[in-house]
Amino acid sequence: MKEKILNITLYIEYFIYILLGIILKMTTKINILFNGWWLIIIMIPILTNIIFRKNKINNIIILSIISCLLITFLKVISFNMCFIIITSLAIIYIGINIIKNILFIPNYETTNSEINFYNTILGEDIEKLNNILFTGCTIWTIFGTMTLDLTNAKIEEDCFIKVFNLFGSTNIITDNNIDIIKNGKTIIGDSNNIKDNKTRKKNKTLRIKSLNILGSLKVK
Repeated sequence: MKEKILNITLYIEYFIYILLGIILKMTTKINILFNGWWLIIIMIPILTNIIFRKNKINNIIILSIISCLLITFLKVISFNMCFIIITSLAIIYIGINIIKNILFIPNYETTNSEINFYNTILGEDIEKLNNILFTGCTIWTIFGTMTLDLTNAKIEEDCFIKVFNLFGSTNIITDNNIDIIKNGKTIIGDSNNIKDNKTRKKNKTLRIKSLNILGSLKVK
């Protein structure tokens, strides 16, 4: 319902802007239908997304690119400068997404409140989940040790754990009624899966993706 209201509002905004532009051009010397005016029409839904929706970073980058094109059409900056700015924004956008994927930055905008973020910096932490529903998590360990004990956790479906170790170690302890599928990258570190999954008599799977830089990951 909310999506339909937003779409209807956007169409109304388009109609009002074009109608207002025609009226002003016929009755006054004001011209809001200038060269590149259609970029403002594109900016309206993006501004709406920034205000009402969650994926703000992507929309801010897109809004910046469109704004750059707009001031170029208005001859405030040259096309060469516009190209440099857009290229720089594209590099920043790609860099942000690479960092998010490699370092497993948790998405705080997720609607699933059960996905947690555990982190240890210059210390040791033990997270023991007793009779708690576990649906997945992200773990950061930097110059420390993190132990996640899922022995008595309630795991009702396949789960995903993302682990980032930098000069640190992470230990994940599970019971014998779950399969472990582990993959990732290790740069001068250690990654071991002590559990034996050969029988595969279980019906739930714990998928672990890790990046270890001078760190270690052990699944017990």
